[in-house]
Amino acid sequence: MEKSNKGVQENEGGTSEPLLPTPPSHLRLATEAELASHQQESRGRVFTPNLPRLKLSMFSAGNPREWLRKCHKYFLNFQILACQKVDLVEMFLDGKADNWFQGVKLAKPGLNWEEFSELLCERFSGKGSLDIVEEFNKLQQIGTVQEYEEKFEELKTLMLTKNPKLDESYFVSSFISGLKEEVKPMVKMFKPQTLSKAFEVAELQELPAITLNVRKSEAIHKEVGRLSAEEQQYKRKITCAISVERSLGWGISIGQKI
Repeated sequence: MEKSNKGVQENEGGTSEPLLPTPPSHLRLATEAELASHQQESRGRVFTPNLPRLKLSMFSAGNPREWLRKCHKYFLNFQILACQKVDLVEMFLDGKADNWFQGVKLAKPGLNWEEFSELLCERFSGKGSLDIVEEFNKLQQIGTVQEYEEKFEELKTLMLTKNPKLDESYFVSSFISGLKEEVKPMVKMFKPQTLSKAFEVAELQELPAITLNVRKSEAIHKEVGRLSAEEQQYKRKITCAISVERSLGWGISIGQKI
């Protein structure tokens, strides 16, 4: 009993050994000083999210516009930061494009995405940003509405690459202005607020316009056919008159009405 009390007294008296063992370093709580130091270090770092596993298609040469359009969609879907875009797409350059870009990096370090896109188009399509803007402004519907939509969206992506501040109303107005005259008035009447709605209305108006053009064409062909028959009948009369003149020696004028 005395030994037990003595042990308690020694512990209560404050021996050099702690009552509980010291936890391992990886389990113990950080001190306030350590937390402050960690926060100070974190302030100078840029947070870089994990990049998506889905890869872009490789680009070595060919049509840079189509590839840039895919890049634009990729960036939107995975919320790629502006400062990451050029470094990311570099991994998907191959062959001629990769060799070209290595030289560009040395000549222009710190290249941003807009500059990269413009240089890529100049190198592999022979068209820079000014040519793209001019082509977009002059774009007109020649074939079907769907063909016009595809070309419009291709150039729209490049326009946004050059000027991301262009809004939806600008593209809606540009799309309508390039439609064929037989489709444009009806699309304007619906006053679409989005490009997708303008596409939908234009496609719906295209069928009646095609039907009307077919009917006009058929009417014209019928008229041409009728006139051609009259001309043939007149030629037969002229031929007959010439034969009579030769056989009888009459002085019939060929231009005289029979």
